Amino acid sequence: MPRECKVCASKLRKEAEKRCKDGQSYRKVVEWLAAQGETVSHEALRQHMTQHVFGTPERHDIEFSVDVRTLREFLEAWFARVQDGHIEVRPIPNDRTDKDAARQAAQLRKSFPVSDIDALAVHVTEGYKAASLLRCGWYYGVCPRKTEVRRVADVSSGEVRARWVGGAAEDVAAYPGAWADIDDHGGDDDADRIEHAQRALEALSETGYPPTFVVLSGGGRGRHVYFRFTEPVDVDTGRRIVRKLAELLRSDPSIADPARVMRLPGTLHTKTSRVVPVSIEQSRPDAEYPGDEFEATLDRLLVEFGVVNEEDRETPGKEAADCGNTVSGRWAPVPLEYVADKLPLICARFAVYATDPNTVSEPVWHHIAGTLKSLNPAPALWHEWSKGYDLGPGRRYNWAEAQRKWQQNKGVPIKCATFERDDPMPECRSCPHWSKNTSPAMVIRRLYAVERGERGVYGAPNEAAVTSVESEVADMGVPAETKTPAVAVHDGHGPDFRRRGFDPKLAAAWAFAYRDRFIKTDPETGKQKFLEFRFVKQLQESFGLHHLYDTIYGFNGQYYQAVEELIMPFILRALDAVAPEWARRDYARDVAATLTDFVAGEHRTDGAAVYGEWDAEPYIVFRNGVLDLSDLPSFRLVDFNPSFKCTWQVNAEWRDDWNPSSQSDAMRAVDEYLLTTLPDDDTRQALLEYLGYSLCRFDTSQQRYALLYGGGRNGKGVMIRVLERLFAGFVETVTLQDLAKNRFATHRLIKAAVNLVGDLSGERLEDTETIKKLTGNDVLTGERKFHDAFSFRPRVKLWYGANELPSTPDPSYGFFRRPLVIPFDQRFEQKYGEEWEERLKTPEALSYWAWLGISHYIMMRCRDGKLYESPAMKAALMDYWKANDIVMMAIEDEIVEFGQDYQVPRELLHLAFEIYAKDLGRKSPGAAKLMERLRNAAPVSITGRRLQINGERVNVWCGVRLGQGGLQLKIRREVYDSETRQIKYVTLPITEAYKQMRGERKGGASA
Repeated sequence: MPRECKVCASKLRKEAEKRCKDGQSYRKVVEWLAAQGETVSHEALRQHMTQHVFGTPERHDIEFSVDVRTLREFLEAWFARVQDGHIEVRPIPNDRTDKDAARQAAQLRKSFPVSDIDALAVHVTEGYKAASLLRCGWYYGVCPRKTEVRRVADVSSGEVRARWVGGAAEDVAAYPGAWADIDDHGGDDDADRIEHAQRALEALSETGYPPTFVVLSGGGRGRHVYFRFTEPVDVDTGRRIVRKLAELLRSDPSIADPARVMRLPGTLHTKTSRVVPVSIEQSRPDAEYPGDEFEATLDRLLVEFGVVNEEDRETPGKEAADCGNTVSGRWAPVPLEYVADKLPLICARFAVYATDPNTVSEPVWHHIAGTLKSLNPAPALWHEWSKGYDLGPGRRYNWAEAQRKWQQNKGVPIKCATFERDDPMPECRSCPHWSKNTSPAMVIRRLYAVERGERGVYGAPNEAAVTSVESEVADMGVPAETKTPAVAVHDGHGPDFRRRGFDPKLAAAWAFAYRDRFIKTDPETGKQKFLEFRFVKQLQESFGLHHLYDTIYGFNGQYYQAVEELIMPFILRALDAVAPEWARRDYARDVAATLTDFVAGEHRTDGAAVYGEWDAEPYIVFRNGVLDLSDLPSFRLVDFNPSFKCTWQVNAEWRDDWNPSSQSDAMRAVDEYLLTTLPDDDTRQALLEYLGYSLCRFDTSQQRYALLYGGGRNGKGVMIRVLERLFAGFVETVTLQDLAKNRFATHRLIKAAVNLVGDLSGERLEDTETIKKLTGNDVLTGERKFHDAFSFRPRVKLWYGANELPSTPDPSYGFFRRPLVIPFDQRFEQKYGEEWEERLKTPEALSYWAWLGISHYIMMRCRDGKLYESPAMKAALMDYWKANDIVMMAIEDEIVEFGQDYQVPRELLHLAFEIYAKDLGRKSPGAAKLMERLRNAAPVSITGRRLQINGERVNVWCGVRLGQGGLQLKIRREVYDSETRQIKYVTLPITEAYKQMRGERKGGASA
């Protein structure tokens, strides 16, 4: 998170930028600013120019470069059917007043034969090496030019002037395909227009015309779409088709100009405040279409989307034939206005469907389509009645899906008995039309005939057609491909209950949809029998129920959660819907027990196996969708789907439209907090990387935990409370001491995404094994009182806030390599209150926190895959380690030093540590522990050998020796004075004392 830019705040900003653009070096401009009284560093000026003028990303390792592979892939495919001609490339300045960029851009405008795309790629790549060209966008001529583009002298006006030839409309021979520019101009209608274009593109794809390319042009949500023709078409035909495509997509119609230039894929969009690659979002290089067929499809869709009237079409009536409608293709259509007015009046169920589409199940939706399509082939009323469908994110009306269902439907009128079978309503059997064994569509046709003063059924080609329709008993409303069950997910015919989520409110609809599968009726007596196991099996299959963590999980429409407490209410409502006399608590309790046994036996994931199956894929569930991180550094937000086995959700919506140049209140609040509490940029980066790592529950590779360390009133408690809100519902609060002493504590962490402790006790940690296992992806044993123990592998991330770091008897590297000690050393007495803290926890602020975390996580993964640790954090960790390990303190105080050729007598080394520990009032480690800790800390190998020194065999350690601090150690010894015959105490340097000790040893025994 950058600090305030000094150049941006300077009154001399414009002049400084002009001098840089004119070619002056940064140092010269800095000197000029200093002469004017403005002190700005060379680096600050460089960052300002690259980030705020030229738009370079903050990461300085990203350079301006051309994606040659993308550029070549696109041009080779787009001009694949062009036999002859030239491709024009043209850099255009982002700012028309930028004369230097315009001058150099003119010099690089050029054309290349369609057969020499390699030379074109080299030309563009070389062009980016010019500084002023960084302020340009690179464009290409969509249509091939007849001749080479060149600059010539023009003397027609009596003066010699330069003009370009070869790049005008008259220089274009053919259109290789159709294209469109779907751009967002910042207008109020942008969202509606882009949504409309998306629906139209989906309709084209559904009818067999997906785009050859969809290019992300870099301008916000802008897209360029391309459809290549099997053979290029002439200019007039091409212009007409492109204009029709623009009409259908509600995009810029001027794009149809033959001389049109578009941004070149593989180059960079530098017009905004950041550099964005012009990349390919969808690529189908082999997709191409005959121009006349593509135009005919555009004509049909223009009518369906209401852009032009039916009578304006060149081939009226073709739509009905194209869709394969087996009824309305032969029968005259009933006006939609009449159908919309009369159908809800003569049929109670259509009155309900039209006003509340949320009550409509999947098969009934198909029946509605069949009924409406049998009356009129136009889908307008179908879409109008479907628009109100809204059961939350991922379960809303989708134009493309509705249109696909309409096109697949055969348009056969659905009988009243079929509607009643799939969606029982008490009004049906009391309806006067019920006994006639007819359909709502045929009733409407008879009424319309009466209104027109005709007899019989309106629109029937002959009487045989009426007899055929009235005798039809098969359900032709559902497309054939939806009648084959899909294993373990959804049978395609009934509603997709798994996507809607396990909810007792759906019990009645579910029971009606599947009652034939678990209720057997005796054909003679009419008595119904409940098939309990089939009921249980269908319930599991419909909702994907699964047994894990010693309970039953089900999809709730967004993610999987424990649903055991919902099973009884669901069963009671389901039984009450199909047979109220069965809806007894004792009976439902038996069914629930059978369901639990079945799911636990057939669909169970035990213990540590959960780790590899659940929350293991790179998906993060947010409030508005699922963030897919499977293709880093790219990411995308997709719809909720039960195929994502996620058992938690971030308490925020995912947004990636944050603009640093126009900060919202939430952005300013979060940025201010981070800059104030963590003024060190590196430490701030480390905290945000660990935040992103915590959000990525699927990633447990780092084996670290966060320790927010500092005195009171420094912001670390605020950070913990922000995390509580961000991870709400998936938080535990187990202390390090509980993990060490309480064997039941680990069980609480099974389902948690994070473990947050805001005020960690300074009590001594006697046992660190559980903590090391918890962060090391090891198998742990979970225990609950009065239950059997079980094994599991956790996916929890640990955050602790501490005023005082707890001491430990474990000074091992295995323990001290795990904490990320993040120092909070700023103190605020009264600066921030509760109101200010709440600004950090608003829905918008939480979304920004999540974006910051995920952005830093992606950068970490792209960098080296390791969580960053700032110098200040390393120093704090070392202080913590030294406070608990005399060996680390001795290394820091240069008691010993390491080197490949160093060696020290073993006895001397042990003596040095004994003296050092005694001086500090601490205990020296034993010989074995001392060597183990030195080996863990040493950058070189430490080995033991027995060498000949001064004629004696001495045990030594190689790779280590006494350092300057060690050589200065002194020892007090008792010395016998033979003259006075008294014992004296003398202080000797450690090396001298060591020599005396060896000399006194009987027989010169070795150490």
